[in-house]
Amino acid sequence: MESRIIAFREARGDAAAGAAGAGIAARAGETGGTGARAAQSGGDAAARRRVHAGAGAGPGRSLPLVESTAVAGTRHVPGVRSLAEGLAPGDELALVRDRRNPYDPWATEVRDGRGNRLGYVSCEHNEVVARLLDGGRDVAGVVGSVDQLGNWTRIQMEVRLYA
Repeated sequence: MESRIIAFREARGDAAAGAAGAGIAARAGETGGTGARAAQSGGDAAARRRVHAGAGAGPGRSLPLVESTAVAGTRHVPGVRSLAEGLAPGDELALVRDRRNPYDPWATEVRDGRGNRLGYVSCEHNEVVARLLDGGRDVAGVVGSVDQLGNWTRIQMEVRLYA
């Protein structure tokens, strides 16, 4: 499946988020607040785990940034197969900047709910995600599917911006 960046569109079931999208895009470089909040955007939100820190206060509305992309570099993570077995569709994944990465200035780690590194945001999307995180925005991955293809553990995720 080809991944693509989605323009700020209406969040599922939240017409106000679509109108706010242009303002969020314009403020992407501003620093946001900190605190914890539970996801409240959709029918399965109660089952979803919030795993990332730095979430701003307020309702848990979100906008999709990337509809579907594979977590990059899973082949280089020791024990990723067993880590991936604990993931289910809808689980949130923390996205954490890796500013010390010598190979990629936009490197952003993807971590599970226990803080284990699963891989990285793919290079085709990591600059946008890194800039939002650097600007203090609350961005997270949401597991779409987990597949074992031979020796490769493929973790598909959606990337969401929380407003």
